[in-house]
Amino acid sequence: MSKYKFKSDNKEKVELAINNTSRKIRVEKDSDKKASCRVPIKVLGAILVGVAIIGIVIGVIIHSHRFDIRDYIKVSYVGANGYATPQFTIDKENLKTRLIGDSKDSQKLLAINNLVNSMEVSSNSTDVSNGDKIKVNISYDSSYMDIAKVKLNLTKFDLRVSGVSSGKKISLFDTIEVTFNGISPEASVTITNKNEDEYLKSLTFSADKTKNIAFGDTITVRCDTSSDDIKRHGYIIDSDYATYTADKLGKYINGVNDINKDVFNQIKKEASDAITSETNNTTFRMLYKATKNKDYLKQTNEETVTDIQLMSKYLLYNGTNGSDYNNVIILIYSTTVSNKEKSETVYFAFSYYNNYLTPDGNFEMTRGMSNENYEVSTDSNALINSLVNSQNSRYTITELKDF
Repeated sequence: MSKYKFKSDNKEKVELAINNTSRKIRVEKDSDKKASCRVPIKVLGAILVGVAIIGIVIGVIIHSHRFDIRDYIKVSYVGANGYATPQFTIDKENLKTRLIGDSKDSQKLLAINNLVNSMEVSSNSTDVSNGDKIKVNISYDSSYMDIAKVKLNLTKFDLRVSGVSSGKKISLFDTIEVTFNGISPEASVTITNKNEDEYLKSLTFSADKTKNIAFGDTITVRCDTSSDDIKRHGYIIDSDYATYTADKLGKYINGVNDINKDVFNQIKKEASDAITSETNNTTFRMLYKATKNKDYLKQTNEETVTDIQLMSKYLLYNGTNGSDYNNVIILIYSTTVSNKEKSETVYFAFSYYNNYLTPDGNFEMTRGMSNENYEVSTDSNALINSLVNSQNSRYTITELKDF
């Protein structure tokens, strides 16, 4: 009995403790309700500090896995304002360093290296001006991203244009050399770009007339590249064309009065010397060349020439109707050509083509050609008819009696 009484007493004590505890809890709850709107400042401060620390930790974690690619992109502009094109470069080495951090994972390092090397930045915008907003695109090989543990969320962004130069003003034709070549009215023109700038020296130029240029003609030389395209390379030109006058051309002689006797006498001596040297030339036989008689091929090849006389001189000028030259001066000599067995009267005819006056008005003939521009015959009339009389429909012909 006492045993169970102990149990009963114990049960009551427990129940009393429970009841007392319940009352205590209710009292604390009531107290909490009354104090719920009054959180101590120290407690509130501790809570805020805790939240801030959690935010910083989360921010560090996120920043360690993400980055702003724009921090590693530099933009420059080629061309003048209004005609510029953006060009982008990526600081790939510093970007790799940022992404690698303290990692020693060789696969990750290789993936980061390949990922960054594959990155390209571009824009389709052209002819941009300061203040324009352009769209920029970033491309890369995404197959490396998982291994590299890099997330690139930004692949397109807008960029406000600034820092574009107004362009460099130049006089384009200051370094262009235009040269007229030849004799009026058959001169030609040569255009030489002497600019040393890598881009400007690549420009080409064209003339509106390139041949059959006469003294006093004016030609227009124009750059083959438009002024807008030149602006796209940063240059502002004052003009894309220039005019030039052919005022320093030689011209063909137009009659006997244009011939200088001193020059003419020099050519006469050159022709006379050529008769001697050609006759003494043992690589062929002058007698056979003049007569076409094969008997001379069997005779001794030791020929000499004597009695060299200038017998007639002609000027053929104002060539037209399909003539090959503008003018021709013809000298006909009478000579005696001999070998050890026989002698013949041989006539030499020398022709000098396109004789002219220099830009300074000096008379000139083509020199050094006497050993080539000649014909020989034993029939003087045949030579004169062939070279002179047959040309009367193509040239104005006059005999140079006073020379």
